Amino acid sequence: MRSHGRGLSAAWVARKVVAHDELQAVAGSLWWLQSDPEHGGVRRVMCSERSGEAFAVTPSDLSVGSGLHAYGGGSFAVVEDGVWFVGDDGSLFHQPLGRTPERIVRVRGSEQFGDLAPGPDGGAFAVRGGSAADEIVAVSPAGVVQVLVRSSGFLSCPRLSGGRLAYLE
Repeated sequence: MRSHGRGLSAAWVARKVVAHDELQAVAGSLWWLQSDPEHGGVRRVMCSERSGEAFAVTPSDLSVGSGLHAYGGGSFAVVEDGVWFVGDDGSLFHQPLGRTPERIVRVRGSEQFGDLAPGPDGGAFAVRGGSAADEIVAVSPAGVVQVLVRSSGFLSCPRLSGGRLAYLE
């Protein structure tokens, strides 16, 4: 590499650096977020099955990520038929494996989604944060959003445990 007396450009670094985040083990496969330098650093959901071969699940024109609670996290959840994820505009998407993602819920105002987890019947649990409150919501594949818990404080990590909803507050 020649620098010609200048520092590294952001574009050059973005093309060389691959970031890996949010590793999950689900049904014998590994899933994670990975930046894609070939597509401007877009973050994509990746999967590696038992064969060890990794492949991109989400498309290269839609970045995955959540800024909920300023640090993000929980940007995707793997369900039986595919994956739920938070798009770069904050919307919730559902993508059956091998198909095109569908925008299920658009955000309003300062809302943000994060902390996604598998929900019942192919749906997802999520934390929906806003300026006044956090909510734990259940979202169906048809786009029905049901508020399960509301708090003026911090909510995170919704999970089903023994048929009951567990979360941090």
